[in-house]
Amino acid sequence: RAFNIGLIDTRDEQDRERFHPFAPGMHYTWKPPKSGKRDWYEDYNEEWPVKLGKDCCAPDSVSFHYLKKPAMVRHIHSLLYFCNGQ
Repeated sequence: RAFNIGLIDTRDEQDRERFHPFAPGMHYTWKPPKSGKRDWYEDYNEEWPVKLGKDCCAPDSVSFHYLKKPAMVRHIHSLLYFCNGQ
């Protein structure tokens, strides 16, 4: 904000995220904390709430963190581009 730079919504048309702070499996299985509790991820996404399960990630996702092995990158590529989503 010091440079007058605002936030921009980078989600796709179905409100699925394109930039991910966790590995894909973590996003797929992430659940909000139990009633009355909060965590940083939920707070961070307060303006644009997180979608859960199969709706968590856009097929044209740009980044995932914590991809440690080349095989995982290939697996994610296959899931995003070769699965028909059914």
